[in-house]
Amino acid sequence: MYTVSKACNINNHIFEADEPGKFVISYFRALERSRKEELSIIVAKRKKVHKKKGEIFNDTDVVVGDLYLDELHSIAMEVANIDYKCYPLLSAISLRVVLEDLVKKECRYTGLMLTGNLAENFENVMDSFIDRIEIRRNDPKKTDIEELHKEFRGRDALKNLLNHWKDNAKSTSNTFNYVTHNPVPILNVEEIYNFANNILVPFGHLISSAKEKGI
Repeated sequence: MYTVSKACNINNHIFEADEPGKFVISYFRALERSRKEELSIIVAKRKKVHKKKGEIFNDTDVVVGDLYLDELHSIAMEVANIDYKCYPLLSAISLRVVLEDLVKKECRYTGLMLTGNLAENFENVMDSFIDRIEIRRNDPKKTDIEELHKEFRGRDALKNLLNHWKDNAKSTSNTFNYVTHNPVPILNVEEIYNFANNILVPFGHLISSAKEKGI
């Protein structure tokens, strides 16, 4: 049994907080109901990192300025630490893990229902973002949405990017399904580098930045 402080939640035994800060979970041990204990959790503010030219998972021209990389699955850093040019198959399979993890996180953050189809889930996430980046009359999030637009070179550029990702969701999913079930390195090193830096990195940044701004 437990209770949590304001502005945080425990969902399926996973601690979630929308804002940085210190949070307290009060709980009772199963066999010691009379003994109340508290657990303090500090959630740090998201940090942006500087781009590093020529580095996989850290170099993109899609996003203006520094990057949020905290949403990327830890396997992305492992791929960055090995020579992806020497391990194209392992790197390609890892790209799918990162993409699927980002899609699942965004579905969880926004309450979108997950299906068993990666392409369909990716398309639904894109539709959600396409709707949320529009500024409506008397929109209380106008300033935040405009800031998000600027990070992707403007509203039209961001919308075009989201539509491009949505249009290619099925072909992307099919490619990764093939690599997963038929371990053949059909992606060359340039394609791996491009997908990591110009799709996964900006997608992860978009999720982080939108969440930070409450969009």
